[in-house]
Amino acid sequence: MGIMQMIAAAGGLDEFLVAKSLRFNDDDTAYLNWTPSGDGSTATWTLSFWFKRGNLPGSNQYLVAAKDGSNYFELLLNSSDKLAIYNYQSSGAALSATDRVFRDCSAFYHIVYTYDTSQSGDDKLKLYVNGTQETSFSTDNRSSTGASYWNTATVHTIGSSTTPHNHFDGLISDVNFVDGTALDHTSFGEEDEDTGQWIPKEYTGSYGTNGFHLKFDNTSDLGEDSSGNDNDWTATNFSTTAGADNDVLADSPATYDDEGNGVGNYATLSPLVAQTSGGTTLSNGNLTATNNGTRTTSMSDWALTGKTYWEVTFNSGGTRYIGMTRSDGFNTVANNNSGIKYVGYKDYSWGWGGGNGELYNASNIEATVATYNNDGSDVVGWAFDADNLTIKCYKNGSLEHTETGIASGTYFPAITTTGDFDVNFGQRAFAYTPPTGYKALNTFNLDDPTIADPTDHFKVVTYDGTGATQTISCGFQPDLVWIKDLTQDHNHNLLDSVRGAPNIVSSDSDAVEITNSTDGLTAFTSDGFTLGANSAGTQSDELNKSGNDYVSYCWKAGGAATTVNAGDYGGGVPTLATEVTANTTAGFSVVKYSDSNGVQSVAHGLSKKVDFIMLKNLGTVVNWSVFHSSLIVPNHALYLNTSAAVFNSSRWNSSQGTDEVFYWNDNTSTDDHIAYCWTSVESYSKFGLYEGNNSTDGTYVHLGFHPAFIMIKNIDATADWTIYDTARDTYNASSAELYPDTDGAEFGSGPIDILSNGFKQRSQHTHLNKVYTYIYCAWASSPFKYSNAR
Repeated sequence: MGIMQMIAAAGGLDEFLVAKSLRFNDDDTAYLNWTPSGDGSTATWTLSFWFKRGNLPGSNQYLVAAKDGSNYFELLLNSSDKLAIYNYQSSGAALSATDRVFRDCSAFYHIVYTYDTSQSGDDKLKLYVNGTQETSFSTDNRSSTGASYWNTATVHTIGSSTTPHNHFDGLISDVNFVDGTALDHTSFGEEDEDTGQWIPKEYTGSYGTNGFHLKFDNTSDLGEDSSGNDNDWTATNFSTTAGADNDVLADSPATYDDEGNGVGNYATLSPLVAQTSGGTTLSNGNLTATNNGTRTTSMSDWALTGKTYWEVTFNSGGTRYIGMTRSDGFNTVANNNSGIKYVGYKDYSWGWGGGNGELYNASNIEATVATYNNDGSDVVGWAFDADNLTIKCYKNGSLEHTETGIASGTYFPAITTTGDFDVNFGQRAFAYTPPTGYKALNTFNLDDPTIADPTDHFKVVTYDGTGATQTISCGFQPDLVWIKDLTQDHNHNLLDSVRGAPNIVSSDSDAVEITNSTDGLTAFTSDGFTLGANSAGTQSDELNKSGNDYVSYCWKAGGAATTVNAGDYGGGVPTLATEVTANTTAGFSVVKYSDSNGVQSVAHGLSKKVDFIMLKNLGTVVNWSVFHSSLIVPNHALYLNTSAAVFNSSRWNSSQGTDEVFYWNDNTSTDDHIAYCWTSVESYSKFGLYEGNNSTDGTYVHLGFHPAFIMIKNIDATADWTIYDTARDTYNASSAELYPDTDGAEFGSGPIDILSNGFKQRSQHTHLNKVYTYIYCAWASSPFKYSNAR
């Protein structure tokens, strides 16, 4: 039993079950409509619902609407993927559109829209997204809002305009409308006490005369109102027939599993990743792919963990393969000379071809399995055991082949065809019973993460400088605090508990440690840090200037440092005496040591090989040294304080070290050194690389969590290190950049989309997404198991 199930069993917050979603397929022109018998309140009401996007068509998609002649109310996703609100009734049109874009297709958004003309100014219209009030609008006429046309005795629609046209593509769940009362988000959702994430909550208040609650759990009456008002809606062009066309799905924002019935957030094909030389269209909530006759590999951004099973039916196209790929294959081009060609063509993918029945890896035939048809008559199943690295191939419920010895790695579902196919990850009933122990691709079937709430170990905190002593809270006692002035060109200042406050090193400088800063960070507290009055006013230690904005990145290690005596961890390499504070749960340590020249081993305290190190000589003017486990050659290195590309360095002694130590070779100094060390923790932190593609439809990078902090570096060319975080940029697209190798203030460039399970490049900048190799470091705000869409 996982953590969420245990909470539910104990009668905690998570007892409300959103059992079903209704799929709106725009190709089917599906929608709901209802005409109230009379006017309700046009001045005060509240609408709440959850939705998950399907395809991203680049045109308007209506969520709800009401219209009679020239009078109308519309809530829609516009062609720029922003949420737009139109209201027109006698007094004129009022349009408000968010700055936020809604391009995350892997999880659910919660929308609460409150209409109250008795309020003044912008409070007349309140929009909440995932429990946070939206305050940033590219077009903003909230204060001019008059009476609404929604809730009058005219046609209302969900999933379409009232014409109908511009249909929504995706899922909608748990629709509540309250007539005559202005409510906030807490009536329909709440923050989970264990994960900190926004989750559904059962609404228990009055609905008013025209109020309704649509649960979509009655297949004989999809528009049934469960509020008790009998304000039923008419469903048009939906199917409840078993099979690929069934539009009542168990894919929902549910936060606990109802004794294994399979509700929750499910995998779909992703519009953000593809291997193609032609064109493909996703539909049916991203469970159907239709190609233009040119070979395309459609993929899910859902990592296969544990034992998972899914099914595909090919309906047309001569080329057809079911299989899986590592993320190496994301965003590549398929053609006759290079790229993926088909899943199984590259060494990072496996594919089972239907035409000849062969199982491929690296274009080699690994086994002869069985052929399968492309006319919809065969259901092929793929079962992957990520723990024991085996593949099972099924045809119409019969096991055709078991392949063992699969190379270790993180794999994702992938299907290649020249025609079209339907995939089922379990959000509807499987055609055949999965093999024993294998599960659908559902958030409840993901392993419970070691760290349910990442903010217990890492937190991004913004604060305003006051010029007077103040305390900043991050929720724990930090052992590393990285502070940057966002307003002025001031250093990036790093302080840690091993060296002690107020000693500073700066990521953008090769300077020695500053040890006399009396007005900077003066102490680490049990839940944050204190700042002095900032009377010194120098660039190097100005952390609290009145009127300036700041960001702080706070990591928790192990508190008071322990001493590791000189010894030998093996290999004949002497181990230096070190001071170490380590958090093995979160994979972070701070290490201080004095070099004695030559190759040394340094105890890092993490019980696992390090993935990322930022290291600075404290007593000599010399560049920072950076180690990253994804650098092509083990002794490749980077400087943190410069924009230089990767270079060969003997400093890391051509080795990634061991579970106990990292190797360091400095023949020039016996000074004290400080090293900040991290190792990856599943669903919490990741250190990897990606290949840029020089496109605004840029590279997608899978993390397995919603990141709170991302740092990126082009390793092939001169380019600044770049930091994004979700405290400064609270919505997509994210464009507020910091460059840790310069003292520059916050700069708007980018952009990138920060998503529920990774990030996607949306620019063609050299420091982000040209045709170069990039490394990244990322820490989570939420594991994907619990994440909302962003």
